[in-house]
Amino acid sequence: QRPEAVQCLSEKGWGRSYNLKSVFGYTPSFNGCMPGDSCSQNLPPLRTPDALFSANYADGPIDCKDEQGRYRTEQTIAALANSGPTSLNLPINNRLGFMPQLCGAGLNASFVQWLQAGGGAEIYSRFLATLEAKRPVLADDLTEAISGWLDQVPTQDAAGAPSSCVPYQAWGDDPMSGMCCNRAAAEAIKLKLLEPGVDTILVAWEHINIQWLG
Repeated sequence: QRPEAVQCLSEKGWGRSYNLKSVFGYTPSFNGCMPGDSCSQNLPPLRTPDALFSANYADGPIDCKDEQGRYRTEQTIAALANSGPTSLNLPINNRLGFMPQLCGAGLNASFVQWLQAGGGAEIYSRFLATLEAKRPVLADDLTEAISGWLDQVPTQDAAGAPSSCVPYQAWGDDPMSGMCCNRAAAEAIKLKLLEPGVDTILVAWEHINIQWLG
């Protein structure tokens, strides 16, 4: 539906998604079985999660959603989350993410000025050039769409203070500028661990932003 979109799972990606069931999925023998017991050879190699989270991309112009409205982060753990003999039958929390729209983080004012002066065009052009061999892309239109998408974000955070957020740390030399909404997401995930019966959480996040989530 959106030929310019990127980051949907490929066929190989879906294969990896289903393989996660053999890594994190439920095995009947797990109930009451602990590592070292005679039944432990039937345990999955890693602990089975009690809760699942995936990164939300805040409806970015180049971020693909499938027919069920899932980003690739949610697609990656969808098979594991589903109902079935080795699946977990758990919901995926996709409300959290890293973009400033998701937690009222705002955008760094100097970064916004740089974007408005055309500073993002070079980055967008390099990125889009990697896609043109695979799918039709209208680089000028897409650059305008991305800039317009970010133009709607204020330069103050929810408390009214100047924002330091630069998504993906795409500008400047402050290594923490990419934090944006990753901090709020991490706090919400940690709060989930305080709920009864939740000891292990599995998170599928955007690969650049995982450094700030941790």
